[in-house]
Amino acid sequence: MQMFQKSNFLYLLCLLLLASCADTANDERNALNQSRYVDLKTYFETEIARLNQSNFALEKTLLFDGETEKINSVKVNWKKEIDPFFDLDILRNIYNGRLNADTFLLSQDEFSVMYKPSDSSLDLKKLQVYFNHQKINAIKAEFASHNPLYQSYKLYEYFPDSLYMIEGNQKVKLVHSPSYSAIGRIIKH
Repeated sequence: MQMFQKSNFLYLLCLLLLASCADTANDERNALNQSRYVDLKTYFETEIARLNQSNFALEKTLLFDGETEKINSVKVNWKKEIDPFFDLDILRNIYNGRLNADTFLLSQDEFSVMYKPSDSSLDLKKLQVYFNHQKINAIKAEFASHNPLYQSYKLYEYFPDSLYMIEGNQKVKLVHSPSYSAIGRIIKH
């Protein structure tokens, strides 16, 4: 009986050891995948702080259902302007291990990283971050979702010290569904 207990104990010990190795391998795989993700939340937090310290003005054009409004601001609330881009934070748990990352060399000093979901249920369809000399020089993202009653599409583009754009549309069955866009030109003041 004691021999049987020793062999069971050794068997359980081996199982626990193997399980811990598998967890370590999964943790390493997740860490590698996460390291390929660009920390856009921190990037946009830094952008807000930088823009707040800068001498930039904003020319904004809003388009909603065919109506256009232009707004010029010298004193800009950059937190409010940049806030929609926090939707691009791919380090959130919802994206953990669910995005494929591909890197494309564009020139000697330029490359881009494209993220596409491995799970079609995600509303993020594509996110591309462009780099020049290791600095972000453009970000573009597409979101889309749909069900039998509703469809939505959003496009985000951000070019540091130059321009941002958010545009989209929603289609709801039996309801008028307008399109919209916001284009902000960042101007040295």
